[in-house]
Amino acid sequence: MKLPSITLKRQISVGSIIVLSGILLSSCGIGVEDNPVPKQTFDVSADKELVRDLPDPIEDKGKLNIAVAVGSAPDVFQDEFGNLVGWEVDVAKAATDKLDLNPEFSEISFDSIIPGLQAQRYDIAFGQIGITNERMKKIDQVATGLGNQAFAAPSDSDTVVPDISALCGRAIGITRGSRQQEFAEAQTKKCTTEGKEPIAIQVYDDGTKANLAMLSGRADVSWSGSTSMNYFVKVSKGKADIVGHHLQPYPLGGALSKDSEFSQSYADAVNALIEDGTYEKIMNKWGIPDSIIDEAVVNPKVKDQ
Repeated sequence: MKLPSITLKRQISVGSIIVLSGILLSSCGIGVEDNPVPKQTFDVSADKELVRDLPDPIEDKGKLNIAVAVGSAPDVFQDEFGNLVGWEVDVAKAATDKLDLNPEFSEISFDSIIPGLQAQRYDIAFGQIGITNERMKKIDQVATGLGNQAFAAPSDSDTVVPDISALCGRAIGITRGSRQQEFAEAQTKKCTTEGKEPIAIQVYDDGTKANLAMLSGRADVSWSGSTSMNYFVKVSKGKADIVGHHLQPYPLGGALSKDSEFSQSYADAVNALIEDGTYEKIMNKWGIPDSIIDEAVVNPKVKDQ
């Protein structure tokens, strides 16, 4: 099993973010030191057939340039030592082991993912990227899990969000460039059209910052994917609750440049992990068995929601 080579951009600023996040999380009673991430690792051997079918450019360089939008636990985040962890990180590492490649990770913001892939700066990207027909016009997407969207609020509040119309007049924290931002911007127009107060949309670089804004009272509600929100509520030690959902379950996973030769290779590697049981072990490690898929598919058919 190859040891991953991890490269994080903006090392000085990342270090500052780690320290600041630790302070903020500790002040909220949800520090990673009190909620250590699971340490289970997985021994995965290379699959000779999958390696043989790799696109020549990927096989020749022997590594995979992986972009990750950090800040969405348990998808992709940093542990107490600044290491990249999460179910998407584990799946990516296991898949690259199947393909006999070394993963090299780079941190980018969520809204930089599609431009970065289009510019061929990365081979694949992760970070709770929902699969949509609009995105698949610009990039390839490989389904590796299931999710929907969830709202959270302080547990001592009486906030309930039965649907997004209930957000009118509320302050919400969301991630920049996410589907939540798109939905919120469309909904606030409906609010004003119907004579209601608009949504006070607060946009943050990642889901952790949006959640902290909610816990600190700057936002009434935080809104993100269900995998990350359920994890956040779990480690909040009673400080936050899920107060509503949006959308039916939909696939999420890796993003690649449009018509990438590597898209099917990555899907094949994940399917090999599904077949040998490694994939299920990874999902159970992170406590998200409801997000397990039966097959990794390139550009799956999805319904617009």
